[in-house]
Amino acid sequence: MITPGGPVRPAATDERPSGMPPRAGDRTHRLQARPHVSWVFQPKGGSVQATAIRQRGPAGPLLLWAAGTLLAAPAARAQLIFADGFESGTLWNWTSSLGGPVLPPRICTPPIGAVDTSGATVVGDGTPASCSEAAFDAALLTHNGAIRFDCGPSPHTIVFSSEKTIAVDLVIAGGGLVTLSGGGTTRILALRPPFNVPRALTVQNLTFEDGYTGDLPGTNVDNGGAAIYRGPVGDLEVIDSIFRDNVGPATGQDVAGGAIYSRGSGTTTVVGSLFTGNRCSSGGALGNLANDLVVYNSMLTDNAATGTGGNPGNGGNGGGIYMDGNDQTVAVCGTTISDNDANAIGGGIFRVSNNGVGPMTIDRSTISGNQIPANATSQAGGLYLQGLQLTITNTTVSGNVASSAGGMFVWTNPGSQTLNMTNVTVAENHARTSLGAGMSVNSGITGTLSHVTIARNSQEGATSFASALAGGNGLTIRNSLIADNSKVFIWENTSCNATHSGNGNVQWPETNAGGQAELACATVTFVDPLLGPLQGNGGTTRTILPALPAVIGSVSTNCASADQRGQPRSAPCTPGAVEP
Repeated sequence: MITPGGPVRPAATDERPSGMPPRAGDRTHRLQARPHVSWVFQPKGGSVQATAIRQRGPAGPLLLWAAGTLLAAPAARAQLIFADGFESGTLWNWTSSLGGPVLPPRICTPPIGAVDTSGATVVGDGTPASCSEAAFDAALLTHNGAIRFDCGPSPHTIVFSSEKTIAVDLVIAGGGLVTLSGGGTTRILALRPPFNVPRALTVQNLTFEDGYTGDLPGTNVDNGGAAIYRGPVGDLEVIDSIFRDNVGPATGQDVAGGAIYSRGSGTTTVVGSLFTGNRCSSGGALGNLANDLVVYNSMLTDNAATGTGGNPGNGGNGGGIYMDGNDQTVAVCGTTISDNDANAIGGGIFRVSNNGVGPMTIDRSTISGNQIPANATSQAGGLYLQGLQLTITNTTVSGNVASSAGGMFVWTNPGSQTLNMTNVTVAENHARTSLGAGMSVNSGITGTLSHVTIARNSQEGATSFASALAGGNGLTIRNSLIADNSKVFIWENTSCNATHSGNGNVQWPETNAGGQAELACATVTFVDPLLGPLQGNGGTTRTILPALPAVIGSVSTNCASADQRGQPRSAPCTPGAVEP
């Protein structure tokens, strides 16, 4: 179901989307002011609501969700009625009204749930005026382990003039109506347990906006986390909350987390939350050093890592998420990380384990539209993953851009690193200068790519090649589709630069633009699978369906039990991420 939470602002501009003619008497709007803002849609004559998300401005694809399922049906979009907390109507003819806000859809079963705060210490007496900074300060001194708000029936913002420090276990619940603001001058909250005794902070159904540590030096890593700082020990739980326009130091080698910075032992768990417009030197939304991280059913969009030069350097890593340290575990499920920007490495996620031990799972998620501008350090538009034990399932990595490795870059550190991918689509990523527009993988990485679709990735380097998969000599590829990837350089191999073990694969093209035979990426059948567009075909992520009858049901061994959408497979099955 779609989970309600804090308010999500619609477009602030008052202009008709490109290509739409004006209509007399209409109040017209651009669908959004920044990418991936959400709205609720109600089909005419129906009762199912859907969340709509516009990517990369008004010309970007419109994604429609209902009950955690990504809807296709482009023809049905004209019949949708728009409704959010401010406006309603058809897509291009809106009128003012009131309604409920939305948060990202629930796709994965969350590891934590909202805490019952019915007996909590209350800030306010039912009026907006009673919910002040002074009232919150008083509650921090006298609370019984939980704080909630009674500010009246309408949304209310409390502007803080100073950071609020928490040293004990505490739950803060906003009821979906309260915004805590730093006013563009201060950090909002900090969990700082004394004597390194672990404590836990839970925030739920709150909005955090305009937290600010941008005036603090980027040479101190503790200056990250403009909305919430957690360290040096403890646990942070974030449930159904919104983080908007929080700003950390613009440059600095390791300072990170425009919204949240977690440092030291413990776990940061984020569930059902939206991060947008946050920025810091690294980790535009989330910065993490030496702690475990769990992100479920959340959306990180339009955040930015503003530093430069990488590490060593002055940051710019991880437009959405930055994570460094040894032995930590990361789990991402049902999450969209899209349209984030970084200046150096990892437009979506930057994750490094320095000692080569770092289990990480990504499941039922979308890594899309993240980008890094052209510069000497521009690498891994979507995912930069180093020194890890990786499992990626039922996920789409698409439309990411960097100079080197547009989609994902997987590298080694000391020890043994693995990459296992099942039912994954890697599509339409772009590399400006180097190899591996879709994927670039170190030859020391071992693992299996099973039922993976690597399609329509492109690169423009004058001598670039291996547009689908560069390297990865230690990988087995089976039951996968590698097709329609492209490059400018007419010579060398278009798809791969190594032949891997594995069978049941389909590859296309068979020759490069210069007429030379293509190197087989594994045991493959060279045939054009007639791929459809990258779109919602059911399930929770965009996928690509093959249409060639000879490809459908052409594999008889090692068939996965279900495809990327969760729909059952049978043997024989179809290579690639989805069954037609």
